[in-house]
Amino acid sequence: MEAEIRQLVQTTVEEVISKAEAILNSPYMVSFSSSITQKGFLLRRQRNNGISTNICKSIIDEHDSIEICARDRSKGEEILELDDPQIARAHWIQLFKMNMQMTVIQNTFLQILSNYQHLRPIWCFARNLSDKSESCIGRIRNDKRFIQHCENVLAAMNAIMENLDEPDCRDALLQQLGVNHFFYDVCEPHFEVFHSAFKESMRTTLHGTDALNENLEQAWNMIFEIIKSNMCVGLSTQRYDYLSRRMTPKEFIIVKSTWHKAKVFNTKHLGAKIRQLAIQVNFIRIIRRISSASIPFTYLAM
Repeated sequence: MEAEIRQLVQTTVEEVISKAEAILNSPYMVSFSSSITQKGFLLRRQRNNGISTNICKSIIDEHDSIEICARDRSKGEEILELDDPQIARAHWIQLFKMNMQMTVIQNTFLQILSNYQHLRPIWCFARNLSDKSESCIGRIRNDKRFIQHCENVLAAMNAIMENLDEPDCRDALLQQLGVNHFFYDVCEPHFEVFHSAFKESMRTTLHGTDALNENLEQAWNMIFEIIKSNMCVGLSTQRYDYLSRRMTPKEFIIVKSTWHKAKVFNTKHLGAKIRQLAIQVNFIRIIRRISSASIPFTYLAM
């Protein structure tokens, strides 16, 4: 008799555990009627087979607690909504799984070099580009300096995503990146250029379920607002620090003299001419042409 009771208890426990696993694995809550049926089944087994009341009660309590957890989890799954930055981060993780992160970044810079030729002198790997042809731009893909630069940008983007939930660390990281960009003749509009080129790169590179849709674009716009605002803070802070503390008296005299000459030669008119020529012909040739003249080049395009 005792052996039969033990066997019956073991069978009952296995059935309850199996039912509990089904509840946990289901995205929806098991109906209340199912719970009542399960409890009635246990109570009937207790009366018919003499199962201990405490054992039966503990099994029912365990069933109730599992059902409550399943109900709460089901509700949590229904109301869970990611905010826009988290959507962008999830998209970025998906691009990693598809091995598309580096491709997006490389195409971003190729977009910039193709559409903004006057920015080419900023990067050492693009200073010798002579035209806008796809073959000329495409050759940069195999340039080690270009690859290394894209890897650095990829590492920075991953660090930003990892610190997205920690505003203090994230902002400090971005502001330091802004400080570093000051020493490469970068200014605030360049961040806007990168933002637009990054979106265009995703539009032309990603397809299917990974393609950039309206919701993803809104999410990435929020990410880039965070990036641009903090990098601009770092850039402007470093600019102010350099101009107020790091310039020597000799440099002040040179800047003042150069600016005076630029005003004499009609800054806006000559600056517009130079920008127009920079788009039409090789930027390096323009620099050589201007350096041979008496017109100061540094501040003409401001």
